Amino acid sequence: SQRSVQVSSPEEALALGVPPDYAGDIALLSSRLSGCCSELEHPLMLTRFLTFQGNRAGAEAMVRETITWRRDFALPSLMREWGEPDGAGAWRYRPQTERAALAQRHFCGARLPVRTRSGRPLVVARAGHLDVEGIIREGMQPLMMNSFVFVMEDLMQADHAASV
Repeated sequence: SQRSVQVSSPEEALALGVPPDYAGDIALLSSRLSGCCSELEHPLMLTRFLTFQGNRAGAEAMVRETITWRRDFALPSLMREWGEPDGAGAWRYRPQTERAALAQRHFCGARLPVRTRSGRPLVVARAGHLDVEGIIREGMQPLMMNSFVFVMEDLMQADHAASV
């Protein structure tokens, strides 16, 4: 889990790399969401929600919905079952249980241990190699969804780690 970082002024947000157009809204969001969820309350993470939603109210609602989803989905447990922290703010896809290992053998995507030229994480998804009929026949859809969620969370955390 990442260390929580809050800001109380636009100047503090700017000092952490928040673009000037968003610094005031991020300072307000940071104070309203303080203590909610350390993985999401970093000002640069909040900036992702704000730029996606286009307004502070929408961003706050989306963060709160995401917190609820992460809790209901038991995301921390899933991440520990499917992998291990990589020491740089993201995860390694290293199954810790038999069911996670089974899913890994049949899943078609993962974040590569390299970055794009712009420094972003790189994911390869070979969807054409996914045996959809076999996955359905064997009732493996929940395992594939867990694998997908693991990769998406890892991607989000890797991108965040690259930005701080």
